Amino acid sequence: MRSKVFISIADAEVGLVVADPIFAVNERKLEVMLTGADTVLTERMIDRLKMHGVGKFTIFGDGYQFEDDYADKPGEDDKPQISKVESVVSDSLHKEAIQGIQCMFDLAGGSSVVTAYQVVKELNNVVDQLVETVSSEKKDELVHIANLKSYDEYTYNHSLSVALLSIAIGQQLSFSAHELQQLGRCAIMHDIGKIMSPIEIINKPTKLTPEEYEIIKSHSENGGKYLKSENIGDDLIWEVVSGHHEKIDGTGYSKGIKGNDIHIYSRITTVADVYDALTSYRSYRTPMAPPMALERILGDAGRAFDYDVVHAFRRKIDLYPINTILELSNKRIGVVVDNCNSMRPTLRMLDDSKLLDLADLRNLSIMIERVVDARSIG
Repeated sequence: MRSKVFISIADAEVGLVVADPIFAVNERKLEVMLTGADTVLTERMIDRLKMHGVGKFTIFGDGYQFEDDYADKPGEDDKPQISKVESVVSDSLHKEAIQGIQCMFDLAGGSSVVTAYQVVKELNNVVDQLVETVSSEKKDELVHIANLKSYDEYTYNHSLSVALLSIAIGQQLSFSAHELQQLGRCAIMHDIGKIMSPIEIINKPTKLTPEEYEIIKSHSENGGKYLKSENIGDDLIWEVVSGHHEKIDGTGYSKGIKGNDIHIYSRITTVADVYDALTSYRSYRTPMAPPMALERILGDAGRAFDYDVVHAFRRKIDLYPINTILELSNKRIGVVVDNCNSMRPTLRMLDDSKLLDLADLRNLSIMIERVVDARSIG
């Protein structure tokens, strides 16, 4: 049996042999096969894979270390090891970021013992580290935020996730380091206005009344006004925070502006904000599976969201990082071992240790139901 190994698209070379079919989703949201197994890569083919946002794929090759977690070994019946999803943000940075964000909300709520200057200085340091973290990875590498999800401290983790995703989108759009820092500062403060909304409305488990919805809608404008009143940031941050719920077609809030009249940082923050909100646990609903959330955003491109921003987001987001645990529609549970096809990964099933390729035509009826917390697996 020939050995297989994952490689990044950045390491693709003419003459390498593709080990497994490579799929992508086209502009009509249909899954198409870009190349089949046993295909020798050409320069034109490599360009095509890059154009469709392929991040990693498998090849046959000598001189590469075979990944045992992916291998089918005759007679192997041990359950696969459940490993932690590799974190894109270090534990120390995550802790520092959450503390800084919490201090920002405490300051807005009047309960902070530190000054606005100290809070802003700390958040600026956090954003600089986030930019460095994202920029230190290869440009073609995807980012994920699965490790930032939390059942508690939703607003703090959400602010960090939105900042990280926004910076990643900005990098995909070839922003400069200075622009990424500006974008990150806007994104990490985007929800500060929620401190002025009653917590019972924010966490209400049932549908909001029209009056309650109007209160929630005011948080973006309130956030911009608060930062301006406290002289935190500048005109750019105030504009972006106030505009992170505007829509391309003009149906958003608070001003109802549209198209390029919405600052590009707001357009980016909006996509990151909606994706993280849809895929997070909330008091009123369970999280949406990442591909479903992505489909929602793709479906609203050109109406609610900037098309170029959505395209950049699609190319950069890692829906199911290696070692993510998934529950399927048939109630079986498996660990992601191959996510070359980001929408339909290959799993190592926990019940029989066999591989299940969700992109295989025979398995297209099997849907991904949810991401499973590794701590819940005995």
